[in-house]
Amino acid sequence: MKRLIAFCVHKSLAVNLISALAVAGGLYAAWAIQREAFPSVNFDLVVISASYPGATPREVESLIIAPIEDELSGIDGIETIRSSAFSGFAQISIEIDPNYDDRSRLVSEVQRAVDRANLPDDMPADPVITEIKSEQAPILSFSVFGPLSELELKRIADRIEDDLLNIPGVARVLAQGKRKEEIRIVVDPEKLAAERISLAEIARAVRGWNITAPGGQIELDGRQYAIRVVGEFRDPKDAAGLVLRANDEGGVVRLGDVAKVIETLRKPSRIVRAMGEPSINFTVLKKGDADIIRTVDRIRAYLKTIPKRYDARLKVRAYNDFSLITRLRLSVLTSNGALGLVFVLALLLLLLRPAVAVTTAWGLPVIFFSGLLVLFLAGQTLNLLTMFGFIIVLGLMVDDAIIIGENTAWHLERGMPVEEAAIHGASELAGPVIATVLTTIVAFLPLMFMKGIIGKFMFSIPLVVITLLAFSLVEALFVLPSHIRDIARAHVRTKPRRVFVWLLRAYAPALGWALRHRWVTLFLALVALLGALKLAGAMRFQLFPPGAESVFYLRVELPPGTTLEETDRVLRAIDREVRRRIPPEILETTTLVAGENSADRREALKRIGDRFGFVRVILIPFTERTISAYAVMDRIQKEVPPLFPEAKTSFAMMKPGPPVGRALQVEITGDEAAARRAAERLVKLLHTIQGVYAIESDLDPGEPELRIALDRAKAAYAGVDLATAAQHLKAAFDGWIVDTIRRADGEEADVVIRYPAAARKDVSSLLQLGIPNQQGGLVPLGRIARTITHRGEALLHRKDGRRVIYVSAEVDPKTITSRALNRLVKAKFAEWAGPDRARIQVHLGGEQERSEESVRGLIASFVFALLGIYVILAVQFESLLWPWLVMFAIPFGALGIIIGFWLHGMPLSFMALMGFVALSGIVVNNAIVIGVFMQRALREGRSWQEAAQEAGERRLRAVLLTTLTTVVGLLPTAYGWGGLDPFVAPMALALSWGLIFSTFITLFAIPALLGAAHDVRALFARAMKIRSS
Repeated sequence: MKRLIAFCVHKSLAVNLISALAVAGGLYAAWAIQREAFPSVNFDLVVISASYPGATPREVESLIIAPIEDELSGIDGIETIRSSAFSGFAQISIEIDPNYDDRSRLVSEVQRAVDRANLPDDMPADPVITEIKSEQAPILSFSVFGPLSELELKRIADRIEDDLLNIPGVARVLAQGKRKEEIRIVVDPEKLAAERISLAEIARAVRGWNITAPGGQIELDGRQYAIRVVGEFRDPKDAAGLVLRANDEGGVVRLGDVAKVIETLRKPSRIVRAMGEPSINFTVLKKGDADIIRTVDRIRAYLKTIPKRYDARLKVRAYNDFSLITRLRLSVLTSNGALGLVFVLALLLLLLRPAVAVTTAWGLPVIFFSGLLVLFLAGQTLNLLTMFGFIIVLGLMVDDAIIIGENTAWHLERGMPVEEAAIHGASELAGPVIATVLTTIVAFLPLMFMKGIIGKFMFSIPLVVITLLAFSLVEALFVLPSHIRDIARAHVRTKPRRVFVWLLRAYAPALGWALRHRWVTLFLALVALLGALKLAGAMRFQLFPPGAESVFYLRVELPPGTTLEETDRVLRAIDREVRRRIPPEILETTTLVAGENSADRREALKRIGDRFGFVRVILIPFTERTISAYAVMDRIQKEVPPLFPEAKTSFAMMKPGPPVGRALQVEITGDEAAARRAAERLVKLLHTIQGVYAIESDLDPGEPELRIALDRAKAAYAGVDLATAAQHLKAAFDGWIVDTIRRADGEEADVVIRYPAAARKDVSSLLQLGIPNQQGGLVPLGRIARTITHRGEALLHRKDGRRVIYVSAEVDPKTITSRALNRLVKAKFAEWAGPDRARIQVHLGGEQERSEESVRGLIASFVFALLGIYVILAVQFESLLWPWLVMFAIPFGALGIIIGFWLHGMPLSFMALMGFVALSGIVVNNAIVIGVFMQRALREGRSWQEAAQEAGERRLRAVLLTTLTTVVGLLPTAYGWGGLDPFVAPMALALSWGLIFSTFITLFAIPALLGAAHDVRALFARAMKIRSS
C-alpha cells in the first residue's frame, strides 16, 4: 500500500489529469442525467379491467371474475389476486411475487389466461390488461373546457391527444370524460309494434348492409380489376335509408320509418368537470428514459397554443405538475447541499492548516462528479432520494480525507518533510481508514435489499452512498497525498491551530476524569440510554409523517337509485362551497368526477356507480404557502358536509412518497354473514374513537334492481326463451352495440340500438317490449313475465378466490397514529368480532402492513450490518474483544435520535429508523481510529491509562472534524435552512443528532470502557491466581 501511495505522490501530473477527466465526465452527466420526483420502481402489479354494462356486482363476479380467476390459479409468480365486482365493471389486481424474475412471461401468461376464460359473448370489449410501472409515470394533468358542444370538445380532444403523443418524452395520454362517438338508432316502440319489427331484425339489417367486402378479380380489356362490394355507411343519413322490409308491390319499410338515427356520444358512465365546468381531463405519462422537467416544459409550451390551434373559446388549466415537485425538491436539496458544503469548508479551514484544508476540500468535487458519472452510466436518475444520498455523503466523503489530512498535518507540525509526511500520513492510517469506509458501506449495504415497495423506493439512497464512499476512499489514499505534496510544499508550518489548542486543553482533563471514574462514566451513559429507550416507548410512530401534501379528495356517496345527473348536480354544489372556503392564492384548481369515488385504481374500497363521485382539491406546492393541506381539509370537513345532509362524505389526503395504503385497512374473510356482522360492529367502534375519519366499508346498500321473473310455462307456450328476452331487454334499455362504422376522418363509431329516454323510464313500456318468438311474431314481455323489485349489492370483493369484506379509515396524526389505531382494533377484536370470532379471519393491511414489513426489513438490515461491522473490526484489530469495545458506541446513536425527535416534538418514522441503521456504520468510524492508537500504545508497553489518554488527545481533532463536517453537511436539510423537504428531513435529523451524541460516547465512554475491561480482566486474573494458590 505504501509503495502505491508513494507512486501517486511522485506522479502527481497523472493523478491530476485523471481527476480532471472524472470531473469533466461528471459535468456532462449532470447535464444529461434524467431528472424525476421519485425513482422509477416496478410495483409488481398487473390490473385486469373489464366492462359489462347493466350487470349487477354478483353477475360480474360469477360471469367475469370467477372464470378469469380459475384460469389464473395455475400461473407461477402470482402472490395475491384481489378482485372487485362493481355494477357493470370488474377489476382484478394481480400482485406479483417480488422474487419472480420473468415478469414479461408472467404478463403474457395472464393474457393467455384471460383469452381462455369463458366470458359473456355480449361484452362490449375484451378485458384490458395493464402492467403498473412507474417508468411510465404521470407528470402533468390538465383540463380542457369551454362553451362548446360535447361532440366538438371530444373531437378537439382527439386531436390534442395525437399532438401530445408526438411530443418527445411522452409515452401515453389518459383522457377522462372523453366519450366514444356512436350512431344511435332510437327506435319508436309503437311503430315497431305496428310493423311487427323486432330489435333483432334491425340488428341483422344493419350488419347485413354495413359491409365492404372483396369480391375477387376480373380481367377487362386486358387489365386486372379488383372487385369490392361496397355497402358501408359513414353517415347517419345512410343508416336512416336502410331497408328493413320490402314486398313485391313496392312497399318498403326503412329504418328511418321506425327510428331516428342520430350522431352523438356514448351514454356517459362518468361526468367530468374542472372548476365547475364540463371538461375533458388529460393525464400525461412520460417514457421511462425521459427527463420530467424537459418533457413538462415541452407540454406546457404546447398547451399555450391550444386555443389558437383549435378554438379561441377553449380554456386550458394545468394541475398536478410533478415537475414542480422535482424542481422544488432538487432546488431545496441543492441549496441545502451548498450550505452544507460551505459549512464543511469553514470547519476545515478553522481546524486545519490552509494547505491541508484546501487539498482535503478539493477532493469533494472529484468524488462528487466521479460518483455522478458512474450513476449516469448505470442508468440511475437524479431524484429526491439520490440527491439526499449525495447530501448524506457530503460530510462522510471527506471523513477519510480528514483522518489522513489531519494525520499528515500532525507530522508536518512536528517538522517532517512535506513529501515524507504525505506518504507516511496516508500509509500509517490506510488500514483504519479502509475499515472505517467498509463499516459505513456495510451499514448501508443491507438497505439495498429491503423488500416491498418502500424498499424499492429507498434503494437509491444506499446505492449513492456506497458509490461515493468507494470513490472517497480512492481519493483519500491516492489523490489527497499527491495534492498535499504539491500545495503544502511552500506552506510548511510547525504549530497547530490555536482553536485546536483550546479544545485540547479543555478535553484532556475531562478525559482524565472519565478514565479515573470510568465506572461512573459508564453508569451515567447507560442510564441515559435506558431513559431514552423508555422515552421512545411513549413517542408516536408514523411511517411517513405529513408535511408535503398538496392534494386531497372529498368523496361523496348519495342514496341508492340516485342518477348520474343528480350526482353531478350535488358535486357541482359541493365544489362551489369548497372553492368559496379556500383562499384563491393557494388554490391551483378543483376537478370533480361523478360516477366513481376514487381516481386510484389500487384503492381497495373504490366505488363505481352513478351515485358515487369525488371532488379533487389541488393546492399550490407546499413550499409556496404557509397553510397546510390538512388545515384546509379540516376546515372543509367541518363546514361543507353539514350543507348536504343527503350526501355521505369522507375525506382522504393524497400522500407523497411510496404508496402505503390507508391508516387502517381491515380484511375480514370467512363465513360471509358472520363477516358482515363483525364489520358492522367494527364500524360502530371506529365511530367512537377520536381522531378517526373517512370510515368506509363494504356494507353500503346496493342499487335497487327491477328483476324480470319469466313464467316458464307461458314463455314456452309463446315460443320465447329467456336468452332472447334478456338480449332484447338489454338492447332496449342499456343499448345494443350491433356494429361499428369508420367515419371519413378515420374515427370509429359504434352503431347502437336503444329505446328513447321517455320510454326507458316507464315500467309499462318495459312490459310492452316485443320479444320475437320462434314463429317470427312478437310477444309483449308483460304476457310472459312479471317485475320484482330487489336490493342488490354495492360491490363485492374477493382475495385469492374468497369473499372478503374491507373496513378502512384514516387518522388525524395529531390525535392518534395509524400504529395506535391498529393496536386498538387488534386489542378489541373480541369486542367487535363478538360471537362470530370463531367463523372469521382478520388481516390488517394498509399502512400497518407496510409499517411492519418495513420495520422487519430494517431490523434484518441492522442485524446484517452489525455482523458485517463486527467481522471488519475483528480483522482490523486482530481480536474478538476489541470490536465489542468499539461497537459500544452504536446504541448511543439511538440516544441522540430519540432526544432530538422528542425535543422537536416529531414522531419517530421509517426514515428516522433508516437513519439509525445507517448511523451504525458511521458512529464506529471515530472509535476505530481511537481504538487503533490505543492498541498500538498498549503493544508498545504503555499502561491502559496512558494509552487511552494519548489516543484520545492524538485523535481529538480528527474525531471532531469528521463528526462536525458530517453534521453541518446535514443540518441545512434537517432544519430546512435552504428550504424544507419533510420527506427526507427526519433522516437528516436522525443522522445529525445521533452522530453528535455518539461522538461524546466515543471521546469519553470508549476510553472508560477500555479501563473497565482492564479492571475486569485484572479481577479475573487475581481470582484465577487465588484459586490456583
